[in-house]
Amino acid sequence: MATRTASFVPYAVDARRKGSGQTLGIVYSGLLQGDVGSAVVLNSDPLSMTVQAKGTAGGATIAVQGSWDGGTTWTALRDVWGATIALGTGSAAPLALAPPSLRVSVTGGDGTTNMTVTFALRSADEVSP
Repeated sequence: MATRTASFVPYAVDARRKGSGQTLGIVYSGLLQGDVGSAVVLNSDPLSMTVQAKGTAGGATIAVQGSWDGGTTWTALRDVWGATIALGTGSAAPLALAPPSLRVSVTGGDGTTNMTVTFALRSADEVSP
């Protein structure tokens, strides 16, 4: 089990969309069996957030977790339909809400597990990691 650090990717803004603000990608790559992602503190309140998983699952699922107490307690996040988010390869989900801190955790899997998880956050304001 290792802690994987997130990288940040700014996306181009579509100027035709009213209130499009900025979009930021948060990417965890090289997630192996039992890994967790480092905590990412969100400096703004996104208008929307979607998460996607890809790669070789090897039977693993990706749990998306949020913290409201600075990372002491982690809670499973839900999608906009109320289901707990548990991603396999090639799946995506819109998050129902954005916590102050977020991370991912790999549950299950085997020696072939190697996944990448990408969050896309859209904000009316400037988004920064």
